[in-house]
Amino acid sequence: MEDIDFERKTALILRSKGDKDRLIYIADDVCNMCLDMLDLLHDKYHFYSEYLFPSSDPNTPLQVASINKKFQEFCNNIVYICF
Repeated sequence: MEDIDFERKTALILRSKGDKDRLIYIADDVCNMCLDMLDLLHDKYHFYSEYLFPSSDPNTPLQVASINKKFQEFCNNIVYICF
């Protein structure tokens, strides 16, 4: 997580579009949620990783395909209300 600065609320995205590195700003609430998640992983589960979103193996990041699958499952379970 050396690419994330929680105090400055910034993250360095390496090799983004056009193969350029970019510095992005993290919203206060997103930053706080990330810190809360890390505290939970450390305190409750004694899980330590260099990745903000690790897989079940702390030495491996969560794969994009896994994130997409979970997001799709979430979207499929949303109940839409039509007016």
